Amino acid sequence: METRMLRVPEVLARTGLSRTTIWRRIRAGTFPAPIELGVNSIGWPASASTEWVENRPHRTYDADDPAVIFHHRQPREH
Repeated sequence: METRMLRVPEVLARTGLSRTTIWRRIRAGTFPAPIELGVNSIGWPASASTEWVENRPHRTYDADDPAVIFHHRQPREH
């Protein structure tokens, strides 16, 4: 089975994270580290970024959930 490798721009687009945030998360161990593809190139297996995205927590916005608090803006007085 052939694994497609994603370069940095593709990983940024798939995750919605900035380059700096990805590197911070790699150092923190909360994002998969890249694989060296050559002397000056790195990449991630496509499955690694897909798994990361799929394993992110999903928020609920159920009004019956007591953990959800809606903040309404108060109109500004002029």
